[in-house]
Amino acid sequence: MIIVKKVVKNQLLLEFIKYFIALFLGIIIGAILIILKGENPLVAYYMLFKGALGSRAALAQTLRWTTPAILTGLATAIGFRIGVFNLGVEGQLYIGALIAAIVGYAVPFANRVHAIVALLLGSLAGGLYALLPAILWMRYRINEIVNTLMLNYVAYLLTEYITRHFLMENSVSAVPKQIVSPEIANSAKLPLLMPPYQANIGFIVAIILALVLSYLFFRTSTGYTLNIIGQNPSFASYGGVNVRRLGTVAFIVSGMIGGLTGALEILGVHHQFAANFSVNLGFDGVLIALLAKTNPLGIIVVGFFWGILKNGALAMERMTSANKIVIQVVQALFVLFLTVDTGVVKQLLAKRVAWTKGVHKDGDAI
Repeated sequence: MIIVKKVVKNQLLLEFIKYFIALFLGIIIGAILIILKGENPLVAYYMLFKGALGSRAALAQTLRWTTPAILTGLATAIGFRIGVFNLGVEGQLYIGALIAAIVGYAVPFANRVHAIVALLLGSLAGGLYALLPAILWMRYRINEIVNTLMLNYVAYLLTEYITRHFLMENSVSAVPKQIVSPEIANSAKLPLLMPPYQANIGFIVAIILALVLSYLFFRTSTGYTLNIIGQNPSFASYGGVNVRRLGTVAFIVSGMIGGLTGALEILGVHHQFAANFSVNLGFDGVLIALLAKTNPLGIIVVGFFWGILKNGALAMERMTSANKIVIQVVQALFVLFLTVDTGVVKQLLAKRVAWTKGVHKDGDAI
């Protein structure tokens, strides 16, 4: 027992060192870029953290950005854990957002029920949209990386078309010529955590969901089964596990969380659907899941860090001559250094290869 504890402790220390080195290298390169811009990097980074955590308003806005970061990370991680590459969370997010917006303004409900129904239907819409690539992959062996990425663009254009041609007649936008739906009813708006700022109960929903998934992954037989599928789907299949069914369910649940993210964005922040409202939230989830190694509790930590960078970068750009793109570079380098060092991407690719060889061998290994 003592030996096991020492091994675990050493592994945690090693992981901490790897994260620290990756972050340190990213910050140093970011500082060089800031210097080339003619700005003091210490001042720029100070403004970043002050803008993210230095006041009640700053903290509220950081929580606002942390919420979708956690949720899209969870959505991506579910697939990654069993070797499924759902890179279509962004598209599922758009579909869920549109449905939530329509329910929010067009379908009357009582105050306490309206937001719940809109969230549930938005989540369900995201799950149904994820069912299409799941079927294409599981039954027809069409590469899920390609079809989920392509379906993102279908979702962008489809939601824009529906909004432009069916929803814009009675809509009002603060930005001229912006493609938007009518504003949702007050009964569909989510309660704020720190009024009047945008942080809302979606943050609590994200934390609860992460805790539930953590318990599922690490404390239940279902989680053990999912882990076995991810490591060796052929072995799981020979053991009596219906791998294809569980893979499809994982795809749908991933899509439901993506749809839920979009619904929370509309009901809690934007209050109307707008074309191109998402700033790559779904693709942020891929990076966050990689950094957290698909651990839901790790996703909470990385998601909060992501929220700090995202919100702080805007403050840094306002208060200095440094561009927020520098912070995006730091984020990208952080992910690059960490994944190269730990081989996370290699592990995920190995899982996917195992799926391809095991699940689809001779047409039916399930």
